Amino acid sequence: MDSYVLVKMLHAILVLAVGGLFLWRAFLMLTRPPAQNGKVPTLLAHTFSFGVLVTGLIMVALFGSMPAWVLTKLVCLFIFIALGVVAFKRAKTRSMQLVMMALALLTYGFLVSVAVTKVPAGFLG
Repeated sequence: MDSYVLVKMLHAILVLAVGGLFLWRAFLMLTRPPAQNGKVPTLLAHTFSFGVLVTGLIMVALFGSMPAWVLTKLVCLFIFIALGVVAFKRAKTRSMQLVMMALALLTYGFLVSVAVTKVPAGFLG
């Protein structure tokens, strides 16, 4: 099997893991006191997000160029991470946490739609 295909498969698995882990962390935050959530979900989130970034950059290197839709995905990844940080660490109220989580999930959905359609506008285009 081609190394590009293997990296692409790993990338897709990590993207799905990041989304699932985000939902898990959101569930924990909304249903448990913060002290009971532990460090493992946060550590996994950072590890998987870093893996998404690294495998994405490896695919760009193997492909030899960075199309506009890939740049869109990269920007969306950083926005998703920033919204997650605000939702899980910085938001002071429950309503602000919920808004940031919703925006992060919307960004994640858009990011996935860009990857599937290979069009910078994703589901908007």
